[in-house]
Amino acid sequence: MFPRFVIILLLFQVQLKAQSNTAILSGSIEGAQEGDTVTMYIWDGLIDYSMRYITKHREFTSPIHDGTFKFSIPNIDEPTYFSLGLDKYKFQGQLYEVLSLYLMDSGDNVEAHLTYSKIKNRVTSGDGNFDSNKYKALFSGAGSDKYTFAFRLKSKTSSASFQNKVNFDEAKQYSLNGNEYGFAEYQLTLWDKLQKEAIEEAKCYGGKIEGNILSLLLTDCVSWIKWNKLYIYYGLAGINQRADSVTRLRRSTELNSLYDRYCVPATLKTSDSTLWTSPYLVSYINYKIINDFIRNGINTSYQGAYETIRSRYSGDFRDRLILSNYFTGNSVDYFLRPDKQEIVKDMLKTVSNYNYYTILQEYINRAALGSPIKEFSLPDASGKYISIADLKGKVVFIDLWYSGCGGCAAYYKGVLSKVEEAYKKNDDVVFITISIDGTKDLWLRGLKGGAYTGEHATNLYTDGQGTQHPFIRHYNITGYPSPFLIDKNGILVQRGTPLLSEQGLMKEIEEALAKPIASAASPHIRERTK
Repeated sequence: MFPRFVIILLLFQVQLKAQSNTAILSGSIEGAQEGDTVTMYIWDGLIDYSMRYITKHREFTSPIHDGTFKFSIPNIDEPTYFSLGLDKYKFQGQLYEVLSLYLMDSGDNVEAHLTYSKIKNRVTSGDGNFDSNKYKALFSGAGSDKYTFAFRLKSKTSSASFQNKVNFDEAKQYSLNGNEYGFAEYQLTLWDKLQKEAIEEAKCYGGKIEGNILSLLLTDCVSWIKWNKLYIYYGLAGINQRADSVTRLRRSTELNSLYDRYCVPATLKTSDSTLWTSPYLVSYINYKIINDFIRNGINTSYQGAYETIRSRYSGDFRDRLILSNYFTGNSVDYFLRPDKQEIVKDMLKTVSNYNYYTILQEYINRAALGSPIKEFSLPDASGKYISIADLKGKVVFIDLWYSGCGGCAAYYKGVLSKVEEAYKKNDDVVFITISIDGTKDLWLRGLKGGAYTGEHATNLYTDGQGTQHPFIRHYNITGYPSPFLIDKNGILVQRGTPLLSEQGLMKEIEEALAKPIASAASPHIRERTK
């Protein structure tokens, strides 16, 4: 038997440890009303900032009471990213982030008061960064300096703030003497200016924020800026690829000059391992590797990017880059191809972090071509629910889209409408569209306009869940349009890029039609999810 005082001492130590690993955030949000719900997402080890909605996270809620909210978050063992927003404001089912990817640390006890900015003509930011034109913030309490610093950085560098800084009279000066890329160069110089301002801003917090946290916050910001510079180059390179050979050669010289002056990074300091935990740095490095291939005339080489990552980096940072590479843009479609499975096997052998290995392996198991399609039950415009089980024995094509998606409209007009017309008399082929629009009214307006779908399709809606619907999350869908093809046995036989051309889509449909119905097809149908 332990003496009573020993037991009391042990219990006190446990309680003290629990308290020391807790962070508290309270405050108010202008526009929130009594009874509204404030939601906080906590990511313990976020891999890539663009993967935050397809990565597991802890979720906490707090009601607005007497105008305020309060969170007490346990198990903060290391600096952790969080986002905060009001449940009543959502876009395509996603939380509108009033605070997006801020750093929380154990021992924080911060008050945050968020009020509307007085700036007129606000521009809504969709990049996940905080839009300084929407709110202004005041932080106080233990640990609040890092919140204030992060807010100042995000306010300077959000996409909306950047747009408001563009001076078209200044931009014209860069287009003199026939410089085709004058406006792009102006934007690149503006991002460079913001990067220098961020570095100077960090100096003001040198004695206020712990060194590794300050470096991590600055790395987040600088990586975000560098990613945006690459994005400008990527857009220009894509346009150049569609030009004639003479024009393409002439423009390539100018593009390479821009790339060398603005997109070649300074050497990263690898001595501080904290920096490698930045989800923005992971996203930027992966994007940089892909752009290096584009610069060298290779339009897309996800395999080459993977091999570069494997040879150049090591440890957890390498593993996170591999996952970022796998889940970025159209790379998932690429790695799902049957002829790429040896590369995927090598990825699984290379990833040494058990948690990252599990994320990759679980996704491959559930999303691989040849696996049963995840069942869903979704409403049409009349309110009738349709599921894959209702279509057993038919080849089913699914197109995911949203109102305002230019690529979705182009895909329907240039490809899908023609294929639907070709199979309109074939009862063995069913065309389904699923909209991720955040509201039913928006979806119905999209249907009425006829830009995204037509009379030959069965049009369904995620019932307000948007990108948070289990079907969307199951397949980690992040880009649209996103087409799927299911055979008569409920098996996913193709998705993504191979279905984006008229010829490719019709080829896949014909191959699916040629397959017989298996006698044991019914076990492939999974439980319904509404």
